[in-house]
Amino acid sequence: MGQDDAARLAESNAVPNEAQNVQEETLPATEVLTAATPAPPDAEDVDPLTVQEERRRRVAAA
Repeated sequence: MGQDDAARLAESNAVPNEAQNVQEETLPATEVLTAATPAPPDAEDVDPLTVQEERRRRVAAA
């Protein structure tokens, strides 16, 4: 591998990293936050008994 090949390889390896940095900088804060936080549970993920127990606990505390 010659110097030209090594220089091209180093340059080609640097380009995706620079593009990735630009993409990360251009993301709005809400998209970054959304990507980092899990999705809230939907109706199928919620246990009805857990909901009932939580309601009873809140009523008892009120």
